[in-house]
Amino acid sequence: MPATKLELRLADYALRLRETHLRSLQDKNTEALVLARESGGSAAELAKLEEQGIEINTQLAEVFTQRSQPRPGSKGG
Repeated sequence: MPATKLELRLADYALRLRETHLRSLQDKNTEALVLARESGGSAAELAKLEEQGIEINTQLAEVFTQRSQPRPGSKGG
């Protein structure tokens, strides 16, 4: 069954909301990483923050991939 316009708009909104959330997490992670480096944080702490940053970037890439896919009933879809 094809998705309705409302369903497509809601899905797009959910992706934009997720992107906003992930960008916020990315900013907080970057701040924490800078603070940890400046204060001489342990190697384990730095590695954990770096790993979290990588995971956030991976999730952001997934959001961008999903948003770039054409949807039925949309322009170009």
